[in-house]
Amino acid sequence: MRLVSRPVTGDDIATIREAVSKEADAGNDVIIACHSGSGSQVNSALSGFSKIEREKQGKKGGVVKLVFLCAFVVPEGVSLFDAVGRKEPELWNIQVRMLLPYYPNFD
Repeated sequence: MRLVSRPVTGDDIATIREAVSKEADAGNDVIIACHSGSGSQVNSALSGFSKIEREKQGKKGGVVKLVFLCAFVVPEGVSLFDAVGRKEPELWNIQVRMLLPYYPNFD
């Protein structure tokens, strides 16, 4: 097993697809672990990369498992912002380019 980590910047979906494609094309079984908001990008990035789909095309390797760690799971093609009705929930504390949880009763 090999851990592949790529910084997700710019076009997140293309970055994820590139990393998964490289490993799948090498014939590797791929396990994707995503955290927090990356769940929405991962769902949209993996179309066509499952091992079963690739085997039907005569290709080896592909995604065999998805792991969501404290992540948002939204339908393919839906952003996290769209999933919450395009309105920032009160529990989101957005500062600059970071999203921090807001706990009003937490001391």
